[in-house]
Amino acid sequence: MNARQPLYTGPTANPCADAEAWNDEQEAAEAFLQRAHDEAPDILIRKLASLKGGDWGKRTLPGCTSPDELLAAAVDEDDDSRDAFYELLQLPQARKLVEAAAHHFCRKNAAAIYQDWLESLA
Repeated sequence: MNARQPLYTGPTANPCADAEAWNDEQEAAEAFLQRAHDEAPDILIRKLASLKGGDWGKRTLPGCTSPDELLAAAVDEDDDSRDAFYELLQLPQARKLVEAAAHHFCRKNAAAIYQDWLESLA
């Protein structure tokens, strides 16, 4: 399908025709957006399913984002995504990711982590 987002092209000498064209374009725009909302998740899910390991950091998704940015935004902004991510992190298969994230965070915040831990013992 060669869909395009409808765009009103502007007035002519006939105001009635302009109003009709405007209404037609608004209806077409609403239909376009509804179809986009319906089909976009399947488009992204298919694209994500085709990714290999190194592709997660590349801007390879429609909508000009990378898979890791998509995941980070979803976990940050959406309760369902966050809950699913937390469940995933509890799996033994996620241990390597959790440990790598902990090591990264500790390289930047070792003193604060250690100080907080010491204070929790008091």
